[in-house]
Amino acid sequence: MEIIFLLESKHGHIGDVYYDWQCPFVPRIEEGVSIENIFDEGRFVVSEDDKIESKVDNVEAYVKSLLWKVTGSTWCKKDEYYMLISLLGE
Repeated sequence: MEIIFLLESKHGHIGDVYYDWQCPFVPRIEEGVSIENIFDEGRFVVSEDDKIESKVDNVEAYVKSLLWKVTGSTWCKKDEYYMLISLLGE
């Protein structure tokens, strides 16, 4: 199942993580999430909407420095169903 994680912080939308989820469960609302390996596997796409690169010196270091929590989730459909999960970094 494909999951797209939307990463948000006080600076706005940071980017999206595209993930082929192989676990039998998904993170729940308010649950903490570790996202350290997203850069190693090339799944992270930096947002251009909120110009995050002009607000922080190093996007990767900034993302890794935050604690992430699930704030919302929903099912979506384009060609096939996928899950959209919002994460807030603080």
